[in-house]
Amino acid sequence: MPRVLVATMSALLLVAALPARGEDDKTVTVPGLQSLVSGMGLTDTGDKKGYVSIEHQGGRDLTVTLQPVEDGKYLSLYASLGEIPASKLPSMPAEKMLEYNDSHRFYFTIGGDEAKTGYLQTRIEAAEVNPKALRDALDTLIASVDETKDLWDQDGWPSSDKAGTGAAKAGGQTPAASYPVLQDEADAAWAAAPLAIKTAVFTKDKVPGFGAYEVRDTATYKSGEVVHTYIEPVYYAWKPLPGQKFGIDLSADILIRTKAGGSKIIDQKNFLHLADSFASKFKMVDMVANVTLEDSLAATDYIITFTVHDAIGNKVATVDMPFAIAK
Repeated sequence: MPRVLVATMSALLLVAALPARGEDDKTVTVPGLQSLVSGMGLTDTGDKKGYVSIEHQGGRDLTVTLQPVEDGKYLSLYASLGEIPASKLPSMPAEKMLEYNDSHRFYFTIGGDEAKTGYLQTRIEAAEVNPKALRDALDTLIASVDETKDLWDQDGWPSSDKAGTGAAKAGGQTPAASYPVLQDEADAAWAAAPLAIKTAVFTKDKVPGFGAYEVRDTATYKSGEVVHTYIEPVYYAWKPLPGQKFGIDLSADILIRTKAGGSKIIDQKNFLHLADSFASKFKMVDMVANVTLEDSLAATDYIITFTVHDAIGNKVATVDMPFAIAK
């Protein structure tokens, strides 16, 4: 997924060679994925040429699908949560879809041939695809479902005759026909919300893909260590582009200062910049910064502040991330 890997006060951090990349060393391919999955001791049960399937994952016995997308620029990883009954699909208000997306590390969407199947999905950049990244992404997806099992209990979702939304509101359309209405409402609710930073964490290592992170147990570091940070901006704007695509334009300033006195260690505008285009209004964006602490930094408390700018929506959001250097 769209991301920026950045380090400052030291060399740029990059990921090594990747077994799932194509001949041009920049793309994900199905044969490469099949080799990768086999090497991890997993079995591909897919019966089509365009993807790899891994069955019986987690407490819900998920089938996870791996598929090259965007001409192999990304690996799409998604799991079906099952068919949504016709009486339930039209009743899901836009706000509820946003609530679902705030409840786990993967993006919740509705799709399928009749637009009535629930999925959790994410993407990993081709340059980040390797056994550890895939294992981490699988484990995170499984945990996202297993730890929020009540969220996916459709018995608790309102029916259309009670909710007063969806099919009744759309004039008695079928579930498949009412899905665009639902999606338009979700997009409108997203666009109306102020820019926010949904997640801001210190991670144990470099993050290979959207949501595929392990939170560091402590925010105390030693001089010379690398501080891995991960943030997810939400409610940014899209710009219509030629070819029925949508563009985003996000940037982030970084400020590192001492907690007491506010002495600035680094103050850099446009430290991260992400401008990209997609075939849909993409909602899985993360920003990653890997900062190496100089040995000369004093042992004290510090604060990293990220200020994210949305150039298209003219919105701004800020988050503070306190950390310390041990004595």
